[in-house]
Amino acid sequence: MSLLPHDADRRPTWTTRQEDLLDGLEQLFSAEGFRNLTLADLASRLHCSRRTLYELADTKDDLVALVVERFLDRNYSRGIAAMQDTTTARARLDHFATTVIDDAQRISVTFADDMFRTPRTASLVTNYDQRCITLVESLIRDGQASGEFRIVDSTLAAQAIMAAIARIQDTNVLAMLDLTYGQATRSIIDLFMEGLAVS
Repeated sequence: MSLLPHDADRRPTWTTRQEDLLDGLEQLFSAEGFRNLTLADLASRLHCSRRTLYELADTKDDLVALVVERFLDRNYSRGIAAMQDTTTARARLDHFATTVIDDAQRISVTFADDMFRTPRTASLVTNYDQRCITLVESLIRDGQASGEFRIVDSTLAAQAIMAAIARIQDTNVLAMLDLTYGQATRSIIDLFMEGLAVS
């Protein structure tokens, strides 16, 4: 089941209690990751029964995928919403990046490592990255048309930005940099924004 924006009509309708549980799972995963947690652990930590969790998803893998995709979908949607009242391409790109990075700031290294090393969630991250690449490329073209950005290959620039972000998905690189995922992502965006700007 996909929870991407264009599949909104296929989203399940959660009860308030279920939404609270999904929020709780997201907070737990963000702090501690998910690979070392069993369904029994999750039920205990959230003060619910395993049956209650099975009402959300059939297996732990399904539950993890649901929580991760829900987080990524909401993160992207918040970034889109943050652009609505801006008047320039540079501001739209900065507002989008700042908003999604703010969400990323609360992702622990353990959670990032679990997402990137687990095939199913890594695929979700790849889909999310592709949506971001498409959007960033469009914003760069808008900025070039308005004279805000230098004329460069917009596809190459968008791919380069996301490639740099993909590089820091390696937790060994983050450890070497002594930065969180959110801090490293913010630095990458700032570097590319300066490089794109018309001097």
